[in-house]
Amino acid sequence: MITSLDARGFTHELVVTRLVAAETLAQRAPGTFLENLAAPPDGSWLVTIPSHNRVDRVQPDGSHEVFARLPPDWCACTLIEEDYT
Repeated sequence: MITSLDARGFTHELVVTRLVAAETLAQRAPGTFLENLAAPPDGSWLVTIPSHNRVDRVQPDGSHEVFARLPPDWCACTLIEEDYT
């Protein structure tokens, strides 16, 4: 059995898994924990990194820069707004 999550909650139904092509956009050092993703309209990705108390912007070419530094006890997932600024 495969456990899945859908609109009804957790289910224990057999599901069909379809593999899709994937591309590595950026790599991080061991011990880095990436959590949430947000996709601004410019093609970049905003990535929350709770292990480093920050949010990074990753460009389509794999380059990245710090978007926001956060205090140690903040949750980065609550900081991203619709205008991504």
